Amino acid sequence: MCLEPEHCEKFFTEMKTLSYEGLKNLDRFQQENTTTSMDEQLHHLIKVALKLREGQVIQLEKCFALKKTKGNLLSQILKRVKNLGWFLHAANAYQRFKKKQQKLDETYFLLD
Repeated sequence: MCLEPEHCEKFFTEMKTLSYEGLKNLDRFQQENTTTSMDEQLHHLIKVALKLREGQVIQLEKCFALKKTKGNLLSQILKRVKNLGWFLHAANAYQRFKKKQQKLDETYFLLD
């Protein structure tokens, strides 16, 4: 005995509403309690739904990993830019100090 296509579609659409853990639990249950060809068909549909969901879960995990990496990279770049800013500010302050010292030295030279 086989399932009708309408029943397969209905079962598959109902499975889409289940969470990933719910699908895993349903898969375990079907593995332990498969006795007829209809049960095997249902189990096959569950496996297909699990494979589709696993692909989505893997893509989400990759996105989160990339987002975290990009965040870390961005924070490192910003940290280096800030450090460069402090360095440039200090270098400019030193150059201004040197110019003031030269002007002072020139004025003292002219006074002698």
